Amino acid sequence: LSLLSSYTLYNYSDKVVKQLQKSHRKELSTADKSNLKRIIKEIEYYRNINLHYPKNLTEIIEFNRKINPDGLINFNDNDSRGYRIYYRLINANSYELFSVGEDGKPHTEDDILTDLALTEINNTGLANYNLIK
Repeated sequence: LSLLSSYTLYNYSDKVVKQLQKSHRKELSTADKSNLKRIIKEIEYYRNINLHYPKNLTEIIEFNRKINPDGLINFNDNDSRGYRIYYRLINANSYELFSVGEDGKPHTEDDILTDLALTEINNTGLANYNLIK
């Protein structure tokens, strides 16, 4: 009976840990989606002022430093979990932006996308996301 109790306790605590990890990943994913929204706003602001989309995210940071040297507008090439933020200028009118997931590869099932509403996306150059299989 003692061995069974130990197993049950271990199994229960393992489930609790997994639930907490899942909850934590969901919270990080929500934060990453908010960060992507913020970056999209920065990209669109850059385009409104410069009449073209930036070649890379570094251009946005440099632009923001010029117009607001004391501002704290900055972002990393990585999301909150350390996964790379993927930005690619497709053409003069559209771009891709998302966070690559755990596998570190773009266009796979674990990528994190923005949760902008379709009406909001239609007012941006954000391209439709295509999953490569």
